[in-house]
Amino acid sequence: MRPVLPDVDALVTDALRQVLSGATVRVGWPADWADWLPLVVARRVPGGTATPQGIDVALIDVQCAAVDRRDASRLARTVRVALAEACRAQFRGADGYLSRFEDVSGPAEIRVRVRNPEGYRSEVVGGYQYQLPASLPTGGGLTDGEARMIRAAVGASGLFAVPVESLGGAL
Repeated sequence: MRPVLPDVDALVTDALRQVLSGATVRVGWPADWADWLPLVVARRVPGGTATPQGIDVALIDVQCAAVDRRDASRLARTVRVALAEACRAQFRGADGYLSRFEDVSGPAEIRVRVRNPEGYRSEVVGGYQYQLPASLPTGGGLTDGEARMIRAAVGASGLFAVPVESLGGAL
């Protein structure tokens, strides 16, 4: 029988909470995220592998937010070091431990071109980014050209877009 894999989200957030006493560390973005600054959102995303021995090689997405770009950058760089050190020290949680750290991409700013009193919510998945005002429902739409570009980049043919008409037009 294969062992049950550890809760990677809990391992990573627990390790970060031990080091980042002045920041809020969460697995998901709270709706009122601006009230939680400085904020670190760390969660497992698709990718990685698991071995029959129960070793989980997880891909973790970390996003940081602060009152300004400089503070967010410093927070992101601090998180990077904290995770690397937690893996080096084999941080132990309730059902597993961290043991390996490898950067896929170093800290980078997600640029928002339009400033809005509501704030903007941004998401990066691989190389594709979308931004929505915080008041809009979660979701995104792709034009036919965007869908073709993504299919070509990843070699996938099962990607499709569904128009959403609930807000008076396609998103």
